[in-house]
Amino acid sequence: MAAAGIHPRAAYAVHDTSAAFALVEAGLGIALMNDIYARTAEAEVAVVPLAPARIVEIGIAAPPGRPSPALAAFEAFAVPRLQREAR
Repeated sequence: MAAAGIHPRAAYAVHDTSAAFALVEAGLGIALMNDIYARTAEAEVAVVPLAPARIVEIGIAAPPGRPSPALAAFEAFAVPRLQREAR
């Protein structure tokens, strides 16, 4: 935001997406988050894309060898979606 010359006055900061959507739904401000969260929002909020769009790189660090079942499931879920969105 600073690169765009925007310096918000944050009154609340939360790390839980449900709490963020609840604050927005209550009219207490806005939330900036990635599209994966925004698409699954169950709150009554308007989802507006940034213009121009911003790309954020996401990396996965894992020990060498076979991935754990949890990492394999995460990769199977996230990688195709992230690749689709990158196009």
